[in-house]
Amino acid sequence: MLLSVLALLFAIWFSPPAVSNGLRMWIWWRARQQGLTVKIDIIDAPFLRPVVLRGFHMASARDSAFHIEVNAVRATVGLSLKAIVMHRSERAIRTLSTEGLRLEIHRSNPAGISLTESGWATLQKLLPGSLDLGRFDLRVEDGSAVILLRNVSLSASEIDAGRFSADEVTIASPWFRQTFSHLRGATKWEDNRLTLAGLSLTRGLDLPSVTADLSRLGKKTVGLDFDVEVFGGKIRASISNEWRPHVSNWNMMGSAADISLAQTSEAIGLTDHAGGVLHACKFTFRGDPRDVTHATASLWTEVTGLTWRDRAADVIMLGAALYNRQVEVEQIYIKQKNNQLTLRGEASFPTTSSDWLKPDFRGDISASISNLGDFAGLFGANPGDFAGEIAVEGIINARERKIGGHLTATGSALTLFKAPIDLLTARINVKLTQLEIEELKLERGKDFLNAQGEIDMSHEHASRGTLALSVRSLSDYAPNPLFSSSLGLRLIFQGRTASIDSLQVHDGPIEIAFNGTIDFTDLQNVGITLVPSQVLFDLSWLSAVDCVNALQFFPVGNAAEPLSAIEKIDLHGDARSGHWSVALKKDAGPGEKDAICAAPAGRSLKIGVRDRGAPEFGQAALRAFHYGDRQSLSFSLDRP
Repeated sequence: MLLSVLALLFAIWFSPPAVSNGLRMWIWWRARQQGLTVKIDIIDAPFLRPVVLRGFHMASARDSAFHIEVNAVRATVGLSLKAIVMHRSERAIRTLSTEGLRLEIHRSNPAGISLTESGWATLQKLLPGSLDLGRFDLRVEDGSAVILLRNVSLSASEIDAGRFSADEVTIASPWFRQTFSHLRGATKWEDNRLTLAGLSLTRGLDLPSVTADLSRLGKKTVGLDFDVEVFGGKIRASISNEWRPHVSNWNMMGSAADISLAQTSEAIGLTDHAGGVLHACKFTFRGDPRDVTHATASLWTEVTGLTWRDRAADVIMLGAALYNRQVEVEQIYIKQKNNQLTLRGEASFPTTSSDWLKPDFRGDISASISNLGDFAGLFGANPGDFAGEIAVEGIINARERKIGGHLTATGSALTLFKAPIDLLTARINVKLTQLEIEELKLERGKDFLNAQGEIDMSHEHASRGTLALSVRSLSDYAPNPLFSSSLGLRLIFQGRTASIDSLQVHDGPIEIAFNGTIDFTDLQNVGITLVPSQVLFDLSWLSAVDCVNALQFFPVGNAAEPLSAIEKIDLHGDARSGHWSVALKKDAGPGEKDAICAAPAGRSLKIGVRDRGAPEFGQAALRAFHYGDRQSLSFSLDRP
């Protein structure tokens, strides 16, 4: 009798309507717990046969971290009643097959709600023993990055090898877009790890294996391992992610070796092809990419024989590490024939906004450059603007707004920004809030520039120093200089002003001496006052033109007619925009003020010079000084 009752209850419990309704209720209940909505048109549950779901639709809530939408025309599920009823650790689903499947995953709200602990555990239990997904589409979006798979077929089993095919796989992002067509491969499903093998993506790019590790899905961890044979080399990588509320913990490790940059640039469609080999590369990362200050990472890479456009380097090495808010640059090494540059250093990530004003870092530099033109061309400069040999050594440290360090540089037969320099010597020290120019010497032939002093980098601006300059012809350094004659200058700097201790201009038989001041408190209104030590006259006729494009000097004897003597010359201008004006203050009559402009506009400003020898007016030696396009005046000279 008891057996009859149990048999009756068993028949009622596992009757098709009971199984169908029970399964629908269980799916609705579990989905609701995870913020999902599920709609199923029809559920067929034949006794002791696979369950068939027709018209399946599932979507996530709007406040979820990921917007997920799954649609299937038909899904056939082979259940393991023994595992379900007796709560065994066996798989609850023996087989799963689908028709007309379409999946879309959008990362819409990173701070949104994810699956609960029980939700992850349920996903782990629902992994089937074998699956057959026939002709489905998959779309994954994360911001502007999109992965799209069209017309995909996938079968996998724990017993037999399966198959994989895809008519089209597209990967698109702001920096990269590539489409792979007609992919074919084999599959393996073992210990909740799905492996795709033998995929040939395109010429020179093969995927021997890629494995999705779902064995720890119940613990919110998903992994991905892959090997890629790419353009003569190999890439190996392992990626896993641990989902946590509002935090995503990524673990990434990768290595690459012997990858041809020429084949890579051609494959991805670079307009300017690159050459060389990525000889070795290793990379690790652990943490949340959205919060790198709490992450750890390391990178080592070596590129040999690099060429791009007209740039070339024999070896480029980069080693860096990130740990405990510290960035350590183990080495940046560049070798280009006999040119070598090495950089090392470390820095701390600021913890508060105020810490950005007091950075903590240390850096070392060592360079030995025998061909400055080639080396400058590597960084995008015009190689013709640079030449010569230069050596640089230095170190700098900063902590709690206190800076210290030193830099030395020596060079010979140099060309800097098209300006030739025979010799260069520089010794610069950094002490707390001061930049000390211990020595700066530049020499070209008999021309020289010497400078020394201290520049205050605090708010007091208590800078001081001296500068001595001797140039035989300014036209050697600029095509349209203000003075084309020889020039001797000595400046004494104090704060944001400088006194012109001596300024001598030599132009043939004409020699003019000045002293004066320079005020650069406001760089948009720099003032230069020149007081001549001898008598100068304004010989210009009145003109409707209100700008000056040239300056002409004439030696003047004892003229019979009275002339207005020039007491001082004032120059005012904007050091940034290059707009300047010149004003003459005379001992009699109104002064004169004109803007300085470029030829052919404007007029010449004629100035007479009464020399000690008072030469005859008819023996004038005419000199024209044109103010042309603004160009940086770069010269380097040392005291002979």
